[in-house]
Amino acid sequence: MIHLSIHGFFQLDRVESNNSKSNCIRCHRLVIINALVNVLTQIEVHADRPVGKNFHDHVGIIFGPFLIDKPLSLIPNRDINTGAIQNYAEKGRGPLEFLPFPVTGYLISPTAKAQGERKWPNTQIFLMASGVAQTVVQDYVHTFRIREEISEPYFSPLRGRDAFSFVLQNSRPQSRGWIRLANTDPATPPIIEPNYLAKEADVNVLLEGK
Repeated sequence: MIHLSIHGFFQLDRVESNNSKSNCIRCHRLVIINALVNVLTQIEVHADRPVGKNFHDHVGIIFGPFLIDKPLSLIPNRDINTGAIQNYAEKGRGPLEFLPFPVTGYLISPTAKAQGERKWPNTQIFLMASGVAQTVVQDYVHTFRIREEISEPYFSPLRGRDAFSFVLQNSRPQSRGWIRLANTDPATPPIIEPNYLAKEADVNVLLEGK
């Protein structure tokens, strides 16, 4: 496994023995990556392994928000401020001690039981104790990939309200996608096919969890 970071620099030390001077050379990591890719693309393939063909993630469903009339949830634009930071720093109290997912549970769905996995949970449910922030549409688009044209009319009337939600996810999905390099240029985004919910069993797990 090779771990690379393109937003940084290598520092190379060059020491001249005749006058004991040391010079530093700063080289952007992207230069090193390009050189490494050029080397790797020249290596002969000895075995074509299924690298990148086990792509999977925990697909889930969100239920809510369920509105409440008391300020018991966390709304960042309302609750996070300098006073809250000072209160937490001095007393360890306030909204910053709040956990956005304070409760979680593991369930065994009928699908798992039918496959003989009665002691191995395959479903996880979270209590999301966050209210409806002013940035709720952008948050859901970024975090849950819910399209803006869907989330905007749904959440807009609820902005600023205290609420809670539930998140249900399949912890052991059977569907598999793939990820591969588009070309030899490290700056080119990879090609990703998540293939979510390709297996009917994954759909059944979410339906059973609701």
